[in-house]
Amino acid sequence: MTRLLLLLLLGTSVPLCGQTEPPSCDSLEHWAPRESRWWRELQRATAEWDLPSEIQIRWQEFVCEAAWELEQISVRRSEAETRNDAALADTLAALRAAEGAVRNARNARLLATLPLELWPPFQEVLAPPKPAVLHFGVHDRMKCEVCVPSAE
Repeated sequence: MTRLLLLLLLGTSVPLCGQTEPPSCDSLEHWAPRESRWWRELQRATAEWDLPSEIQIRWQEFVCEAAWELEQISVRRSEAETRNDAALADTLAALRAAEGAVRNARNARLLATLPLELWPPFQEVLAPPKPAVLHFGVHDRMKCEVCVPSAE
């Protein structure tokens, strides 16, 4: 929680465990493929908003910093799993919480750069609504109108 507040107040990211700076953001897809996919989807979803290039550059910096922190958490998770100590479950839970805090801080920083009128559509990009129809049971997913979106 303290880390999140510092990130929001200072507007900067603090590297985890004294790690070195991340590689170039231009090669994000090589060292953080999941965050790279997320970044491309964000760009696609917000392309129609005509955001100034300054905002887009800041967004890329925020996403790159968060990707680096998430990569460091992933390394720490791998190290913890190889040790297989008694407190493994607690360690993994703490790392999951740290991942959530990094993503929440990244999203808050992205949101803070937008004008207020774009906040609601941005929130929908971050957390799209769940399907209106809930369905359960065994069924043919290829013919299900909920599982397969229509081609409209």
